[in-house]
Formats: sequence, structure tokens, C-alpha cells
Amino acid sequence: MAITSANQLELLQTAEAVAREKMIDADLVIQAMEDSLARAAKSR
Repeated sequence: MAITSANQLELLQTAEAVAREKMIDADLVIQAMEDSLARAAKSR
């Protein structure tokens, strides 16, 4: 499952980049991403 690991790594790197750019904790960005995905899944 190299593709899955690569996708997970890319999401983590993106979250960390956003956190650095906005000067906020990466955990907040990751939590927001998780919440958004959960909302999107519920609306389908």
C-alpha cells in the first residue's frame, strides 16, 4: 500500500505547511481537515 502511505504523508505535509504559514498548531489544522472530511461524508 505504498500509494496510501504516500497520500497520508502528503496530507500530513500539507497540514504542517498550512500550520506554519498561518502560525497555528498543526493539530488544529489536522482536526479541521478531519472534521471537514466527516461532514463531507455525512452529506453524501
